[in-house]
Amino acid sequence: MTGGETGCGAGLKGAERGNKAYAVVAPPRSGGTRKLIQIAGNSELLYANYRHTNVQHALKVADELGLLAPACFYIAGRHRTLHDPPEAPVPGAFDPLFMRRYGEHYGVEPYWTEISLIKGVDPAYKKQVYTTIYTAFKHDPDELDMRGATLLIDEEPTLEFFKPKSPELFGIDWTAGKTTIENRIEELLEHVPSEIRARFPEFVKWLEELAGAPKVIYGSWDKRRTLKEHIKDYLTRLPPPPYIGLPDDEKERIACELLRGNWRLEEYPVIRLFIASLYFLDYYVHSTRTKHTVFLIADERYLLGRGWLRKWGRIAVRVNSREAADWLFNALGIPYDVEELEYPYAKNFLVFTGDVKEAAVKLHELGIPYLILVATKDEAERAWRWCKAHGIDAVIADEHTTIERLYEWAMLGRVIIFYQNSTISRGIDFPVYDITLVFSAGFACPYEEWLAERTGDRRPLERKLTQELEQCILRISPVPGYGEGHPKLVLLPGRMRLDVLKGRYFGELKTAAFLQLARVVSRFYRVAPDPESFERDRRGKPFKPYPSIQVYTRITIAREAPRSGCRLAYKLLLSPNRKTVESTLRNLAKLDDLRRFVKGIPPDTKVIYYSKQSHLREGLRRAGIRDVVFLKYVLQALREMGVLQRVNYGFWALHVGLARKVLGVGRDAARSSALRSPGRGVVRCAALSSLGRGASLRAVEAACPWT
Repeated sequence: MTGGETGCGAGLKGAERGNKAYAVVAPPRSGGTRKLIQIAGNSELLYANYRHTNVQHALKVADELGLLAPACFYIAGRHRTLHDPPEAPVPGAFDPLFMRRYGEHYGVEPYWTEISLIKGVDPAYKKQVYTTIYTAFKHDPDELDMRGATLLIDEEPTLEFFKPKSPELFGIDWTAGKTTIENRIEELLEHVPSEIRARFPEFVKWLEELAGAPKVIYGSWDKRRTLKEHIKDYLTRLPPPPYIGLPDDEKERIACELLRGNWRLEEYPVIRLFIASLYFLDYYVHSTRTKHTVFLIADERYLLGRGWLRKWGRIAVRVNSREAADWLFNALGIPYDVEELEYPYAKNFLVFTGDVKEAAVKLHELGIPYLILVATKDEAERAWRWCKAHGIDAVIADEHTTIERLYEWAMLGRVIIFYQNSTISRGIDFPVYDITLVFSAGFACPYEEWLAERTGDRRPLERKLTQELEQCILRISPVPGYGEGHPKLVLLPGRMRLDVLKGRYFGELKTAAFLQLARVVSRFYRVAPDPESFERDRRGKPFKPYPSIQVYTRITIAREAPRSGCRLAYKLLLSPNRKTVESTLRNLAKLDDLRRFVKGIPPDTKVIYYSKQSHLREGLRRAGIRDVVFLKYVLQALREMGVLQRVNYGFWALHVGLARKVLGVGRDAARSSALRSPGRGVVRCAALSSLGRGASLRAVEAACPWT
């Protein structure tokens, strides 16, 4: 099967036959990593991802599948191994933490010692290496004695390592009537490596010339023209980068050599800009309502590292779109098999359009936490200021926010603002949140925008924007074993193009109706310090410690069950039948009539028998459920849940206890059954003993230096 054919299911057989390449096209949360590891099986492999947390997840998946080899190595970069070594989440694997301890004990260099251990494994044993793509590319298969092994590339950001990306050069911003020049080139000039200055002096001269361009552009602007027109005109006079006339083989050699170099963290953007300049196509200005940004457009169709990729015995990739796999394998000139996976949690999502800001204020008043998605980092800051002005407790998750801090915020039920094409938009899941409000969408895609202007073909741009929007929305997806039967709500400011979730879009919804739905499906948070952990004096009475004293105080975070929710509502809302969901949305308030009907049954009644189902239908109609279509769906759901059963002689049995349970009536809906967060978190706080039970989140934060 070639890359131009689609064959679900046939791909794995092709991989087992020893085909050169294989692609798994999988949305998030669809088991793509598991399928990718199954392709390699027990063979020798090198697994590469762009994040260490994802590499650790892959190790756990391989261990669960029983495919982890005895000679398993988890490697990080040399600097990280020395200063911040990660640990493998499975026993038996050689990891950076073990190697650093080994190096300290025996006085050897840990990183290169691990590389020599990989190379020295007995040929009778198959070895497996798990690492990031940045570390993997530094070593040829021959250097690791892994020629003929399988290379696994997981996720599209990992694959984009082999692409010359179009970088930002400078921008002119005019927010709140104040003009600001953001000169990225000046920042890069401060961190140009000495090796680049010595080997490529023309590149440094070109950077210095570009550094003065923003002030010249703004200073020479004739106000009778728009600023965008003036910038476009000036860009035609900017000199192209040097070295673009080099042969392709020479460009490839230089780019790969630089990608394998050991650079400081602040020097990597300079290296990526130099590589992009080798494949220069044009300068491009991307405009928003308050900012013009100039990008260098690189030829992103080019595949870097072809020689390194061809040295592997087999290549398997996991991507979100078929186009990414086509780009890779067509550039390498090899056929590949493909398997496309379905997104298993699409039915959990309900997508609407409406007034997102009004909904944000009302949800916060109800104590319902949610995520806010915006297009850019600047818009995230504006959204945070807006939240603060409306009394909403919100925080921004940016590229510096740790996973530990994110989950700490999630446990406290805080409103988290994040933006597209950021660290959080990929690979971090928030299944404890049930609602995402999209304030804005659409980030800078300079290459795709430039391509659309030049060719008139907007499909690549729309595809990328849609993919990133859904990547962000799906952050609240359920995970296996948690929330798989729980609805998720998404509110958009207007109609947006969707792909995976296009079948779960249900049109416009008024704020009042959205809040009613949120009460049914969303959890509520209570945050309070635990009085049992207060400091006590010798008489056993709590006291307030001095401000300089740090004490460990338990914070109780209870995630209460939905106040008017029920399992029947979840069953109806998660139905794959669109008409069932639409009917439920129209008649959501009628579920309260059904609850009152069941609540009115004497408590000692266990089963009610009906000679005909129409008798029960008539009773429910009298209770207030008069929509015939909705009533049909309700009775069908009750039958599927075992509440309503056909018994002997054609009678229908209504099991009252089970009905109370699925409707959240009586003892099963009491507060004692409220869902709780996994355990009580112990957090380092100061002076919390002055707060009583039931203290507000704002009061807790005022006493907590870690917030």
